[in-house]
Amino acid sequence: PRADLADLDFETICGDATAGDGEKRVAVLIDYGLDADATNGDDVPAPTADCAVVPEKATGLQVLDSVGETRLGDKNSLCAINGYPGTGCFEPAKQESAKDGDPVEFTVAGAGDDSSSDEADEDSNNGILIGGAVVVIVALGVGGVLLNRRRSA
Repeated sequence: PRADLADLDFETICGDATAGDGEKRVAVLIDYGLDADATNGDDVPAPTADCAVVPEKATGLQVLDSVGETRLGDKNSLCAINGYPGTGCFEPAKQESAKDGDPVEFTVAGAGDDSSSDEADEDSNNGILIGGAVVVIVALGVGGVLLNRRRSA
């Protein structure tokens, strides 16, 4: 992963969020990729980390929709997150890749917020697993978009 997971963990992202009955906390990392992969003159947004508080049975797309805006294409394929890319779906990408070991710094939503919660969440282990699963799902979705773009080239 391009995230430095030594500095960015579940508690850093979701420590202040509280899940009610029937809800779960999910840490969501969104990495939009490299500037070299941008198409249509789009500026690549900075990577972000946010905490989603969603119903326990929420899908990956519902989790993603709770922290940002998604644009879907044919057959409900994910085409954009938070307006990036601005247009198109499955457009060819340039053949660039990140160097191994190049960490990405994520902006944590709500960081610097003075509100803190000392309340221990008995489901924190489940939240970490769920958060990790969502990160993998989002990463696979973004990777799939890039791979499909490359295949179309």
